[in-house]
Amino acid sequence: MRRLRKAMQKLVDSTAGTAVVETAIVAPVLAVVIMGIVDVADYGAAKLKVQQAINRGLEMAMIGGPSTATTAIQTEVADHADVTSDKVTVTQLQTCNDADTTWGNSCSSGQELKRFIKIDLVQTYEPQFVGPLASFISNTDGPVSISASGTLRVQ
Repeated sequence: MRRLRKAMQKLVDSTAGTAVVETAIVAPVLAVVIMGIVDVADYGAAKLKVQQAINRGLEMAMIGGPSTATTAIQTEVADHADVTSDKVTVTQLQTCNDADTTWGNSCSSGQELKRFIKIDLVQTYEPQFVGPLASFISNTDGPVSISASGTLRVQ
C-alpha cells in the first residue's frame, strides 16, 4: 500500500508532460482565432474591392460626363469587381429644380438642371472557415451579402 501511495504522490508532483497538455488546450483556441482573423480580413478585402469598383465607375462617369454609356460603366464596374454585369446597376437620374424628371428632357426656362449617375453593386462573400462569422455579420450561416453604391453629379 505504501508503494502505491508513494507512486501516486510521485505522479501528482510530476511536471513532465505539462507543456503538452497546455498546448493541447490552447492550440484549438488559437486555431479558431486565426481562422476568424483570416475570414474577417478576407471579408474586409472583398468589401474594399466592391467599393473600389464603384469608385472606378464613378471616375469613368466623371471623365465622360453625361454622355457616357451606362453599359460601358456597368461593364467597367463588373470587370473591376470580378462579378457578372447583372450584379451592377447603373441609373441615370435627372432633376429640374430638384424635382425628378426623365433623363434627357430639358428643363423649363429658369430651372436648374442636375444630372446624376448612380451605381449599385451587390456581391456575396462566402466565409472560408468560420460559419458563425457570417451570422455575426449578417444574421446568416451562409454567404454574406456585400453591397455598395455611389452617386455622382455629372451636370
